[in-house]
Amino acid sequence: MPGLAVAAVALLLLAAVAEAASGARVVRDPRFDTPYLSGHGRVDITRATAARDLGVVRHSVTMRSPARPARPGERPAIIINTRGGRRSPYEYIALGSTIFRVPARGAPRAVGAAALTSKRRRWSYRFDLDDVPGLGAGYGWAALTQRRGGDLADVAPDRGYVPSP
Repeated sequence: MPGLAVAAVALLLLAAVAEAASGARVVRDPRFDTPYLSGHGRVDITRATAARDLGVVRHSVTMRSPARPARPGERPAIIINTRGGRRSPYEYIALGSTIFRVPARGAPRAVGAAALTSKRRRWSYRFDLDDVPGLGAGYGWAALTQRRGGDLADVAPDRGYVPSP
């Protein structure tokens, strides 16, 4: 039994080292950021991460309450900004199993595929950088959730974007 505990600790350390070596970006978001979130834990983001492995990027979003994959309205999205600037609008959004180009005018257009999985309180997006034009040179990102009416419920980080890994 002690050997099993040592092996578990070793695996945890290896996972932490692998995440640090991959240049992962981590954002911690306070719980209950707004009064709305105090009653809607399923859309309250507590942590968001991004890590790159060669040409594949994985964004993970941890919520305050367990995920319910059957409820599309509770899924977080990843917004992507390639222009730079902490306040410029985003050009892409990963939502569900699709990445959309969001033009300044007009309807969003699907440009790539994303793999979305959920487990316990974590949602994970995985996509290939080559599928989305302009992401290979770097981008800014943020995680967000929405209310039923479409208004923002939570954004992590609260101000601006996080540089890509």
